[in-house]
Amino acid sequence: METQDLIASLALAQEAAVTYTDIDQAQDMLQIDWDTRAVTIPKSITNAGVKNDHLSKKLVLSMDRYVYGVDLANHTFAIHFINVANYDAKKKQYDECASGVYPVTSIDLSVDGKVTCEWEITNAATQIVGDVVFALHVFTIVDGAFTYHLGTTPTVLDLLNTINATEHGKNITPDEIEVYIQMMADYSTGIEEKIAAAVKDVSIETDKTLSVSGQAADAAIVGEELKKILDEIADLKYVAIQITAFNNNVGTAEIGSKVDAVTLSWTLNKTAKTITVDGEEQSVDSTTLVLSNLGLTANKTWTLKVTDEKDASATKTTSVSFLNGVYYGVAGSIDGYDSNFVSSLTKALSSTRARTITVTAGAGQYIYYCVPTRFGDCSFNVGGFDGGFDKVSTFDFANASGYTESYDVYKSTNANLGSTTVKIS
Repeated sequence: METQDLIASLALAQEAAVTYTDIDQAQDMLQIDWDTRAVTIPKSITNAGVKNDHLSKKLVLSMDRYVYGVDLANHTFAIHFINVANYDAKKKQYDECASGVYPVTSIDLSVDGKVTCEWEITNAATQIVGDVVFALHVFTIVDGAFTYHLGTTPTVLDLLNTINATEHGKNITPDEIEVYIQMMADYSTGIEEKIAAAVKDVSIETDKTLSVSGQAADAAIVGEELKKILDEIADLKYVAIQITAFNNNVGTAEIGSKVDAVTLSWTLNKTAKTITVDGEEQSVDSTTLVLSNLGLTANKTWTLKVTDEKDASATKTTSVSFLNGVYYGVAGSIDGYDSNFVSSLTKALSSTRARTITVTAGAGQYIYYCVPTRFGDCSFNVGGFDGGFDKVSTFDFANASGYTESYDVYKSTNANLGSTTVKIS
């Protein structure tokens, strides 16, 4: 699809009315990491369906709502897909068979800080057996040009073959072996077992010739050809090892506190040949590592490295970060600001002053926002208008963990603002 055609298609997608609905959170979701732009597919989702499926499979994608200070809910969502097949091993490329843009019209914002959207796969993306390659685009188009665009890297799901039961009898002839091999090649796992099952009842006698790719051959040649095909399929289906997730159960801790125990956990796209954490070898069957007696009081990063049967490797890191809080909420007019007042507000551990908050200020109540002075001066925007807040105090604040540093206290100029969303930068 040419660039201008893609922009035109995305513009049409933008015109689709978006409805905010409750998406079933119990479904297994595809997770988007905006730092890497990668889409992680849960193990429960193994394919995109079979050829010509229509509205029979729904993919649910979950992601952070705020990316680099931008609220994705203010933009349009669309799935760009390509249905490809006929892999050319020599050219190392596929033939493009079909492509299109699917406007996402069901977006869920019910989970704080997250956006969840749905792609219900239609037969536009299931026309030919092969792969369904897709990416999520978040964008806004004005006068035919992008004013904002954010996209994921391509993600691939197998599209499987199917058969018409009336076209095949119970007996499989040697001439049909190649047909079944091609059919089974569309499956991503168990290829050897599936082919063996397809041909196990075929009686091959060494004194007969069989048709193999248009050539006369005996049973030995048939076996050699099958082995070559299996080897080629294995090479085509090889995927280098990837770390799809590496996390820890702490993530962030308040400055001044101490972390003694951390559990590291990871998932891979396949079984590893070796696994190490910070150079220490782990069992290839392990998915967690429990660490104790750490006594952490400062930021700590762990590195996971894995290798596969072809010695391809992948690494990923996870960290515990010690942060102080930003505090916000509503209260009446205060004569003097101290640690008790700030601690009475809602706390969010943060490394930046930037945040979007929604609070309700009743009669005589003001909105307060308190941040470490080292974050710099805050700017406020309410309903598209800048300002509306004043810095009313700077003092040494002691957090709940006993750590003290200078804090700035900001107060809304007006009271009784009702339910208000404030963007701080």
